[in-house]
Amino acid sequence: MRTNIVIEDKLMRDDLRATRLKTKRENVDRKLRFWRRGIFGRYAPSA
Repeated sequence: MRTNIVIEDKLMRDDLRATRLKTKRENVDRKLRFWRRGIFGRYAPSA
């Protein structure tokens, strides 16, 4: 699913450096998966 989101440039730049991910998409995907695991724990639905 494609969507547009607005993220502060400095926040994204700092996070890409910290995680060593190469793209914004990778970064957002990783954060969404991390957030889902935190909320649902081990019972998160499979992607």
